[in-house]
Amino acid sequence: MVNVPLFTGYVFVKTDEKSHLAVRSTTGVINFVYWLNKPAVIREEEIALIKKFLNEFENVQLERVAIQNNDTVRVTGGVLTGLEGMVLSASRNAVKVLLPSLGFMMVAELSRSHVELVQRNQSQSTIMAPISL
Repeated sequence: MVNVPLFTGYVFVKTDEKSHLAVRSTTGVINFVYWLNKPAVIREEEIALIKKFLNEFENVQLERVAIQNNDTVRVTGGVLTGLEGMVLSASRNAVKVLLPSLGFMMVAELSRSHVELVQRNQSQSTIMAPISL
């Protein structure tokens, strides 16, 4: 049996802003993963969930989630949580989703980590979503 990291190439650190330079100065560290021009923050609940999942299941693997134009997605994070909409476009870090609201069409650009696929549209090419936890 060979054990390999679940998130290859990533190390999770619990740090404060004052320690960022020291972390970046560590041999082998390239930089922090950024979201909205700030180092990405993973909530304690998410870390606990990952640990629990890894303790309960064997042979866990990460898979990239394909998101295509015209797919229906559900928002899973932020103030729009629970709303569903159609993907207008998908870039490396964001998904532009058309959300019907009050008879108007509201377009929101969301993090890929805050949407989940509800229904696949088979006629478009696949865009791979980066893993983001």
